[in-house]
Parts: sequence; C-alpha cells; structure tokens
Amino acid sequence: MTNPVPGRRQRKREEKTQLLLKTAMEIIVEAGFDGLTMPGLAERADVAVGGLYRYFAGKQELIAALQAHSVAQLGEWIDSHRSATGLAGVRQTVGAVESFSREHSTSFSLLELAISDPRRILDEDRAARVEAAIVPVLAGVARCLEQAEAAGEIGAGHAMRRTLAIWGAVFGCLHFRKRDERMADPQLHSDAVLHEAIEALIAGWA
Repeated sequence: MTNPVPGRRQRKREEKTQLLLKTAMEIIVEAGFDGLTMPGLAERADVAVGGLYRYFAGKQELIAALQAHSVAQLGEWIDSHRSATGLAGVRQTVGAVESFSREHSTSFSLLELAISDPRRILDEDRAARVEAAIVPVLAGVARCLEQAEAAGEIGAGHAMRRTLAIWGAVFGCLHFRKRDERMADPQLHSDAVLHEAIEALIAGWA
C-alpha cells in the first residue's frame, strides 16, 4: 500500500513547520533554551502568536519537535556516510557525526544543548518521543559493534552500553570545539582528541 500524495494544504503546513523549526533553532543557538519563547518565535518568524499555536501546542511541544528533527537529520546524515560494517562502520559513524557538527552546526548545537543541559527540559511523554527518534541512530552503531564482535575484531560485551560510551565520547570531545581556535597544536584539537578517545575504547574492547 502506497502512501497518499500530500495535498497542497498539507505541503504548505509542512513547509511552514520546517521554517518555524529552523527559526526556533537559530534562537536556541543564540540565546539558549530560556531565550526561546512562543511570542519571540512568532515575532521573528513574522507570524501571529495565535497562529503559531496551530503548529505547536506550546514551548515543550516545540522543543520536542526540534530535538526529534535534529536527531532525524543526524540519522540521515550517518546513513548516507556509512557504508562499512564492523569497526570500520563504527569509525565511519564517528566521522559522520564529526562532519555533521560542522555542516549542520545549528542542529548539532541543539543536540549539544539538549545533552549538556542538566535540567529536565521535557515532560515524560515528550522525552519518550525524542528518545524513540534516537533509538534507530544508536541501534545502527550497536549493529556495527555486534558485527565487530562476531568477526573477532573486539571481545564480547554489551553492544548498547558500548554504543552509549561512544556517543558520550563523541559529544564530550566535540563539545570542546570552541577551544580549537586557541590551541596552536592541531593534535590537541577536538577531532584529534575524539579520534584518540574512540581508538582507546576500541583497544580496550579488543
């Protein structure tokens, strides 16, 4: 069964939704989560505040949509940049996240804010929806690790726990990218440190 072609009204709504998400991401990167307000977004996007609520029920709904959108972007980017399996696939995934952080800096910054902010930004239902968007991305890394284990590239271990360790290393290292301009030695730049961290994890698992 094929999906029906969206009508003109639906296409316009989707286009407007994407424009609002893009504008909201720009505000968050500039001013943080606290800087994003529905009236502020409406003013910047040149829409009426009441009209904005036709797309998002409130700020939490908007943030959940932003995070899910950014995760989906990252997942598509990884899929288009990963062709190998096993440890080669793991390394390609890490490289894809690193390049995504440069090519789609706004979306990556939103993901960084979502991970590094210690507050509970979303309620349980919306957080669960964002988590559901993250699961396929993590599952792709876990599959590569399972393939690596089956091929004898690494020893036996918990694939998802190892995936989360990689995820933490990637975001932790890239979070320091702002320091790169002040570091004269390129061996101390965030991408070099990330490479060191990933290879240390792989060596430990081997």
